[in-house]
Amino acid sequence: MAATPKTLIKQGAEAHLYHTHFLLPTTPCLLKHRPPKPYRHPLLDARLTKHRVLSESRLLIRLARDAARTPHCVTVPQVYFVDESRGEIYMEWIEGVTVKDMLNELLERYYFEHDEDFAYERKYNLPVYPHEDYVGGRERDTLLRLRIREVMEDVGYAVGRLHHLDVVHGDLTTSNLMLRGGKDLVEKYTSYVTQRDPTTITGFAVRYMAGFALEAGQRGTKVTVIDFGLGGVSSSEEDKAVDLYVLERAFVSTHPKAEAWFAEYVLGGYVQAWAEAEEEGGEGERKARGVLKRLKEVRKRGRKKSMIG
Repeated sequence: MAATPKTLIKQGAEAHLYHTHFLLPTTPCLLKHRPPKPYRHPLLDARLTKHRVLSESRLLIRLARDAARTPHCVTVPQVYFVDESRGEIYMEWIEGVTVKDMLNELLERYYFEHDEDFAYERKYNLPVYPHEDYVGGRERDTLLRLRIREVMEDVGYAVGRLHHLDVVHGDLTTSNLMLRGGKDLVEKYTSYVTQRDPTTITGFAVRYMAGFALEAGQRGTKVTVIDFGLGGVSSSEEDKAVDLYVLERAFVSTHPKAEAWFAEYVLGGYVQAWAEAEEEGGEGERKARGVLKRLKEVRKRGRKKSMIG
């Protein structure tokens, strides 16, 4: 392809990510380039790069095809062009924020409401400021908790759909999960609408998050999974359990304040995804429970592979 202007946005150990455009300036895209490794033999390096580029692009194409014909399936970036000889994949540019950034913002705002300065107001269900447009601490507390739950359930749902298709990610972290939307997405996720309600002490009550209440059947569809460089196809409960274990450890290290909700929200969404994906919901839930049972074993020994069987 002809050279196009590109801006380096991230440089990792295996690949460089660039913001550029595909064919037309009006089509922004992400370029993932795997540079040559000077410490490897050139022939071996070329073969490894070709294999990994083709493997990742095939996974993305497979998932995109399944998403097109299956309602509410996991979404991934669309692949535009692959040049395996140069180690390059041109793919859809996802406008939005990572789940990592969104959760950090939600958790920061949520725990701010638990500050001791608001203890009296929360105890007596009083607004912090006597203004009709302000939502009292307890109401905001509930509101943000619901939003955190929604995001975490969406994460579990997306991973569940992924595993139902026998695809494992290999590096599940909240940095590799994105929420589609514009630059104001964080503000939309934390905004609210109030209505007069004489039954409450404040006289007002939160009715919904402005413009972002989920309709039935939309669970998980806003989460886009990215970076399948370590991904693969596997029907093994062990591989899926290890995938979940990596995600769980990511929550412990990156979002320790949300760790206590991982089992209820993330794993709850995971089971729901399997149940909805199978024609017989009970069968899907049974398979998901099998993965969660294996997850308990993986927790005991870490990511080390089982040598039994």
